[in-house]
Amino acid sequence: MHINDQEDQHLVNQVCEGVLPALQQLIQRYQHFVFDLALSRSGNPQQAYEWARQVFVKMIAVIATYDRQLTFRTWLQVLALQHFDQLPPQDATEAAATAPIHIDIANDLFRCLRFDPLIQQFHHFN
Repeated sequence: MHINDQEDQHLVNQVCEGVLPALQQLIQRYQHFVFDLALSRSGNPQQAYEWARQVFVKMIAVIATYDRQLTFRTWLQVLALQHFDQLPPQDATEAAATAPIHIDIANDLFRCLRFDPLIQQFHHFN
């Protein structure tokens, strides 16, 4: 097992125990990966950012079901691609947007979810 895979396993274990900094670290580690997957599907940076956020919200909800036979990256990729497949087709005018975007999904997501009951389950939340 690769060292990053071991670190991911450790972070997932901590997340399942309710350690919020581990969740934030996991999202920070994979935010560009998920954003790039979303961008390859949408072609629109703003839409890709929103889709990536949705994937991480879904990840939070189902992380306890993570199949440890897979690397976390593979599991997250499958989760993301399944999520994208369930989205409605995108309007062609939306895909034309090309404004640059700064990717900071972890901090953005935590600002939005600070009072969400799903996040409040983490007992180390500040």
